[in-house]
Amino acid sequence: MRALTGITIVALTALMSQNVNAQIISPGKLSSPHAALDGIRNCTACHRLRARGTIDEKCLDCHQPIANRLASATGLHATFPAQSCSNCHKEHGGRELDILRFDSTSLDHNDTGFQLRGAHQETACRDCHTGSLVKDDAVKRAKREANALSRTFLGLGRQCTSCHVDDDPHDGQFPDRTCEDCHTEQRWSDTPGFDHASTRYPLIGLHRRVECQQCHTEARSSNGASFVRYRPVAFQSCSSCHRDTHNGTMGPRCTDCHSTAGWTSVNRERVEGRFDHSRTGFNLVGQHASAPCESCHQFPATRTAVLNLSVVPGTERRTFPTPIANDCVSCHIDYHDNTFASTPGGIVCENCHNQTEWFPASYDLTRHNREASFTLTGAHAAVPCTSCHQLDPDTPHLVFQLATQTCVSCHISENPHQSQFFDRTCNACHDTRAFSIDSFDHSATKFPLDSAHDGVSCQSCHFEQAGTNGTRFVRYMPLGTACRDCHGE
Repeated sequence: MRALTGITIVALTALMSQNVNAQIISPGKLSSPHAALDGIRNCTACHRLRARGTIDEKCLDCHQPIANRLASATGLHATFPAQSCSNCHKEHGGRELDILRFDSTSLDHNDTGFQLRGAHQETACRDCHTGSLVKDDAVKRAKREANALSRTFLGLGRQCTSCHVDDDPHDGQFPDRTCEDCHTEQRWSDTPGFDHASTRYPLIGLHRRVECQQCHTEARSSNGASFVRYRPVAFQSCSSCHRDTHNGTMGPRCTDCHSTAGWTSVNRERVEGRFDHSRTGFNLVGQHASAPCESCHQFPATRTAVLNLSVVPGTERRTFPTPIANDCVSCHIDYHDNTFASTPGGIVCENCHNQTEWFPASYDLTRHNREASFTLTGAHAAVPCTSCHQLDPDTPHLVFQLATQTCVSCHISENPHQSQFFDRTCNACHDTRAFSIDSFDHSATKFPLDSAHDGVSCQSCHFEQAGTNGTRFVRYMPLGTACRDCHGE
């Protein structure tokens, strides 16, 4: 135990002595880029024994990119008067010390050999001086070894694409030109140096107003990168850019009818004489075939008692505005006021009408009994439609959906009973063949007919009288059933 304690004391004493000596010799820890040089054994990597300060030659042995620039008299360091590296770069201040001690506000960037103009003057230093934009291989290698690539100001390229490689939409389309041929440093999106008249396709007419991206669209390069296609772009015919809305019916040359002064202005007589309307998907049949073009192709659209035309937005100024024609009611007002929206097929005029004549309709008795909720039987089958489906006093439309379908809803003026049978329906005694009753079973009443009563005519007991409102009606009930009610005392 005593031997072990003695060894421990000796070891601790030696270690403490070494730390004290190191602390006396070194003024502090090195910054993180130089951390690998910490320790007494590495002092001579930067210092010469018995000499004060660092030795510039030793600095440049490691910082070779700076040495190269000093040798070629280029870059910022070459503009400084001869002085020691330690005049600007201090060390032994700890791992977090930034030894650059660089004041960007006092820098004249012209001293670097790269003059800042336009938008570059408003750009933050680190927007350009970042590790991802370093192009010099020697700088990248040295700074990566020191884990300081993100902090260096060295190694940027001088070509536009050195920094703006992601801003280049051209994918090598202009190998014979520099960025400055078209762009300035004010803003990349401006191209004051470009004149489309210098290309093989000078812009005339309304083409001058077209946005560039409408012709020069986005494409993908062989490596999958996105770029804007500027050349080659097909321009040999109008159809290279413009879809033929006529589907070939007007011939291959758009210039036969159109010019770059405006597509919507055409020779109407020439078009109307040679246009095949069936290519539009809307065949002209019946009365549509004889209708003048302007009856449908017009703006402002017409609204009449039977028509309510509207056109596709964006076609208003064309010689032939495109009408919205998804179905009949796109142009024709629904005379039935949405009555048949819930019927099979919905509001489809062809269900009952054709394009030659609206009348007569094809909705007959068979369809009424199959599709309507009220079956026509007896005398109803011979009744004109308008006897039941009459004009709505508030609109000029026939009422097809009747609110009620009881007998009295239609025959109220023919009701002779003055509510005597409020607890019975009409079909308890009548049917749809006729209002007259062929036979009535009087035994179902409170006064069965027997003996001489059986041969008495109905009107002998059920006589006509005036109601409270003056209307004449036949009295069926109530009637007295005693003998004297009919025969007296």
